[in-house]
Amino acid sequence: MQIQQTTDYERFQIITGNRSISQKKVDRIINDVNNGLNLFPYCPVIVCQDKGKMKIIDGQHRFKASKKLEMPIHYVVAEDISIRDIARMNSNTDKWKYIDFLNCYIKLGIDDYKVLKGFMKEQKVQLRLALGLLMAGVPRSSSDDAAKFMDGEFKVRHLEWAKDFIMLADRLFGPYEFYRDINLLRAVHKLEKIGKWDIDMMEQKIRSHPTMMDKQTTDKNYMLLLQQIYNMRNREIRSII
Repeated sequence: MQIQQTTDYERFQIITGNRSISQKKVDRIINDVNNGLNLFPYCPVIVCQDKGKMKIIDGQHRFKASKKLEMPIHYVVAEDISIRDIARMNSNTDKWKYIDFLNCYIKLGIDDYKVLKGFMKEQKVQLRLALGLLMAGVPRSSSDDAAKFMDGEFKVRHLEWAKDFIMLADRLFGPYEFYRDINLLRAVHKLEKIGKWDIDMMEQKIRSHPTMMDKQTTDKNYMLLLQQIYNMRNREIRSII
């Protein structure tokens, strides 16, 4: 592709959904140029044409720096690329964090990502755990879930269940600092599926023996500990596993 240049800055447009501009990064580029390192001609801004505008696919920081310095914008015109392609490309060239993908798809108006962000904030749940709860109905941290999330394919399928599940976990373990430990949540999920415990009794036993509850390294160890607590001072030992 041919590298072109212009000082008509109004022809260019930042794409909605691309990552927010970092003024620090713009300032670093300007400082490099002022110190003799001008890479603009060798690292052109990539754009696509849309309704008379040059939409910036990659290089928005270089564009801002060039405009501030009143220097020509060096650019190449590419085929139309979706915001998902932009996200994936930028994540490879300048590592995107999960929050960048989240904000990207929220800016594009994808409601599932708005629900995800609200759930994380309200329930104090980390993103990868939230993905498992909302998309699969399972407390897990899956690379497959994360890949779908980054590709814009995240879907909320278990919102009400996830809220009820977190409410149950808070009811039982809210006072403990490890109340969002994924192994603990997995243990609770498995015990709920087995269905042999009485939640009211479990809550009462935990409150009666608060020092017995401690952080464990696996969901199996949590299940064994909860069974031990559940049977404290019971005449008859009951298996809940």
